[in-house]
Amino acid sequence: MNPDRDATTFVTQRMLMRQEVQWTTDFFASGIWATDTTPTNLWSDYTSSDPIGDVETGKASMLNSTGYLPNTLVLGYDVFRQLRHHPDIVDRVKYTSAENVTEDILARFFGVDRIMVARAIRNTGLEGAANSFSNIAGKNAALYYVAPTPGLLTPSAGYTFAWRGVSDGMGANIGITRFRMPELRADRIEAQMGWDNKVIASDLGYFFASCVA
Repeated sequence: MNPDRDATTFVTQRMLMRQEVQWTTDFFASGIWATDTTPTNLWSDYTSSDPIGDVETGKASMLNSTGYLPNTLVLGYDVFRQLRHHPDIVDRVKYTSAENVTEDILARFFGVDRIMVARAIRNTGLEGAANSFSNIAGKNAALYYVAPTPGLLTPSAGYTFAWRGVSDGMGANIGITRFRMPELRADRIEAQMGWDNKVIASDLGYFFASCVA
């Protein structure tokens, strides 16, 4: 048993969860990007929906208005779960591969460099009350142009600025502090992070709200 290590892992995970919650608030919601849309036929409608066509429309819209083609597609887990079983996608895979539909396979179908799936779950129930679990990213998706290499003159949908002073000169994004609390006869482990999410170019994001039922 290593209680110091376990406590450090626990508080680090809580800080990363806090950062992801803030990311969805700042980057993954309606009213942030130049285009907000909800598919006419939700992607969970396997008979009528056309997720590949909807994403292609978003890609063409961004390219025509900015000259940049989105390279990243972010999916809430509920959206990813529906897409990986969508007949339009499964039918293209079943004759060429025995693999399950993964993020890499979906990225090739949608013509983006990468797909990222937001799987984080949080409990919004009050302490002592009934649990209320939900996916942080909801049933949403978004296309972004994300600069491969950040720079002052490099366009990107957004940047996350991290302050590394929290680590007492170690240059890390998370600072961990351990100190004795004699009144409790215990050691306390605390974590610190400092960051700021900034939308840089709202026209380099294309948001799909409530993609699935």
